[in-house]
This record gives sequence, structure tokens and C-alpha cells, in this order.
Amino acid sequence: TQSTGAFLKERTTALDIGAYLIQPVQRLCRYELLLKGLIKMTDPSHVHLSALKEALNGMQDVNDKVNSMKKDEYNTSKMIEISEKVINRPPSLEKLDVEGRIFIREGQVDVILPKEKKRTQLYLYLFSDLLIFVRGSKKTKEEFVDSIFFHSAAIQNQTSTTEDEFTFTIAKDRNQAPIQLLFTEEALKGVWYKEIDQSITTLHIETRSQHLLSQ
Repeated sequence: TQSTGAFLKERTTALDIGAYLIQPVQRLCRYELLLKGLIKMTDPSHVHLSALKEALNGMQDVNDKVNSMKKDEYNTSKMIEISEKVINRPPSLEKLDVEGRIFIREGQVDVILPKEKKRTQLYLYLFSDLLIFVRGSKKTKEEFVDSIFFHSAAIQNQTSTTEDEFTFTIAKDRNQAPIQLLFTEEALKGVWYKEIDQSITTLHIETRSQHLLSQ
């Protein structure tokens, strides 16, 4: 039997099957723009203005749900990808895809580990509650090096002493030796620092709130 893709290809030169499948989702965004345009051009006293606004609110809710589903799908696939690549993880990290955990960013960063006392380049995976350090090529398996859970972590910004090195430190808690992260670009350092600091602050607030509620 002839496939749907082949059937469509014989009858049009404009789009392939993938383009047709994505069109309904694209139209949702267009409907929202259309409704906004109609509302903008509609007289404030028009009898149908309230109906247009109600339709716009409904379409925005639908688009928000679609976008949320896309993010959840990406987050899950990213967790699976990292789980398959990072080997020798401790039991606490055997399952990365846990409820509430969100993947934020990844990248190569120069670090100074407390035990090694020397600068080394590692690959970092940042999540909403966790930072993972690995060693190895991104194209092959990566060796687990260390991790920091943010529930009790401490982060400390550091003043740059040179024009081409920007750093901050992060420790598993205030009683342990910190890991130093080093960057050659201030903007990149700022992005990593801000996202880690926000994640730590959010978890600390949630932990304190749960403690107060349990009393």
C-alpha cells in the first residue's frame, strides 16, 4: 500500500508529511494573533468584543498547555539522554528523571576540585535541584566525577583579579570545601551563577516552608 507521505508527495510539491503534521500546532499561535488583531480593531462598544476577549483567553490557555507539554517532553528526553551517557553514577543519581526536576543547561567549565587542587576542564549538567560534574567527550560515555544537591548547597561569588578570569565557588554545604568554577567570559559566568543561585534560593525557601508547615 502507498504510504501517506508518498501520497501527499505525489499531489503537492510544497510540503512534506512533517510540515503537514505540525500545521495544526502552528495554527494555534496564529489564531491567538488573529484574535488579538480583531480585538485591537474592534470598537470598545461592539456587542461581540467580550466574546472575542473570552475566545482569546481560551486560546492563550490552550497555547500555554501546548508549550508546557513541549517543555515536559524535552525535559524527559534530556534526562534519558544524560542517563545513558553518564556512567558510574552513585545510587542517589541512578534515576535522574524524578518528579519536579528540570534540566536547565549544560557546558564545559574549568573547575578546581578540592582534592585535586589544580585546574581541570569538566562538563557540567545543571538541573533545578542539582549540579553534576562529568569527565569525558560529549560524543562518547562520560565519567561521573561529582555532584552537588542544592538543598544544603552554598554558593559564593568572587571578585575577579584579572581581566580574563571570572569565578565563583559552590559547596555541598557550608562546612565542606568548595569547588571553584572559572570562566574567561564575565557574561557566561553571570549566567551560570544566576541560574545556580536562583535554584539554591528556591530550594532553601521551599525547605523552610515545608519545615514550618510540619510544625
